[in-house]
Amino acid sequence: MLITYYLAGLIALQTPPVQPKLTPVPLPPAITLGTAVQSVSLNADEAAQIALTKSPSILLAKATVRNDRGAYQVAQSALLPSLSVSSSASDSAVTAGSGSNSTTVSGSGTGTGGTGSGSTSTASAVSSNGFSNSATLRQLIFDFNRSLNTAREALATERAANHSLTRAEQTLVFTVKQDYYTYVLDLGLVKVQEANLANDQALLDQAKAQYNAGPGEPSDLLSAQTAVAAAVQQLVQARNTALVAEINLAAAMGIDPRTPITPSTTNEPSITDAFADLYQKALQTRPDLLASIQLLRASGFQVAASRVANLPSLSVVAGYGARGPDQPFPNQSASIGLNVAWSIFDSGLTQGQIMEAEASRQTAEANLITNQINIGSQVASAWSTLQFAQQQIPVTMDEEKDAAESLRIAQGRWQAGVGTFVDVTTAQTALVTAQQAVVNAQSNLNTAIASLRYAVGL
Repeated sequence: MLITYYLAGLIALQTPPVQPKLTPVPLPPAITLGTAVQSVSLNADEAAQIALTKSPSILLAKATVRNDRGAYQVAQSALLPSLSVSSSASDSAVTAGSGSNSTTVSGSGTGTGGTGSGSTSTASAVSSNGFSNSATLRQLIFDFNRSLNTAREALATERAANHSLTRAEQTLVFTVKQDYYTYVLDLGLVKVQEANLANDQALLDQAKAQYNAGPGEPSDLLSAQTAVAAAVQQLVQARNTALVAEINLAAAMGIDPRTPITPSTTNEPSITDAFADLYQKALQTRPDLLASIQLLRASGFQVAASRVANLPSLSVVAGYGARGPDQPFPNQSASIGLNVAWSIFDSGLTQGQIMEAEASRQTAEANLITNQINIGSQVASAWSTLQFAQQQIPVTMDEEKDAAESLRIAQGRWQAGVGTFVDVTTAQTALVTAQQAVVNAQSNLNTAIASLRYAVGL
């Protein structure tokens, strides 16, 4: 048995090792969308300002405000005096004519002459001309505040639209910042993968050197080559993800999606207020809550106006008139009086309007309560997310330092021949994971701050 082992060892020493066949892994070129669009460099706030000037959603919100402002002016006009004037001039001529002519001749006997008769009618022409001018001034005096409450309803609706516009702007800013920090995150992950590829390539070079020098193992060389190939794939994926994030950011900003964007180094300003203060501030400043309050007021005015819709209204009317055949103002007249309008019977129209208005008020009350509850939960959720994000920063940074030290030790042991290459690749993977956690933690912190600001309505 010992002789057999000895002979097998001699044969193994004399057999040349199998040379591993390595296929180089090229790095594909980065994907670009063209160079026709000029690149921009900006921070999160600058990106949000661009979006506010170009986003169609803001234009729609502004159009709603303008429409409601016009509706308020229409409703308010019923409370103000109205003046109407008219003027006319005429010149006409009428002609008419008729006629008849008849002749009769008769005769008898000898030597007797004849007789005849005839008639003609006359033609006539009639002409007329003249001027007419009038002016009427009307002013509502009393209608049980129906017109006043209608105007108040329109004014409250306009104010609600203004608050909704402010909230739409805040929503757009928050959306753009989310896309911005997602893009920053993806660029950071690209840098991590680039460093990972560089480290794997350095390990491959070391494995080749050790293999060529004699003590290296073919399996280490193949493992290093496999790690490089995996790092290339991860880098390509990270670059593609960053490109998609860049396109999404450009779309959110309302600019050409082909625009190359270079983020500036920036972080969200920290929030040091206590939770109770932020919660109270949200209940006082959230534009969507203020809009709900205004809509509830508007529904109350609508109910008040509908309840007096069939009651009489009193207006004063003053008139002035002038007429003449040859001049505009030879004959003048003036009048003043009271006008009463009263819809005595409307077949249930007023009652139906009251029911609709009261239902609208109930809906507005429910929406207000719902908004108050949602605001509280949103602020609490954003606050807790921020606290967690702040705690993750030092934890991930310590993990990164520990992973880097573990990699250094594993490389030293492997190079000294007391460790395995698997230990090195495992430590390298742990370092990449820790570096990704650091990048994610910083992005999560910025997003959490922006989310809390949005929840409070700042």
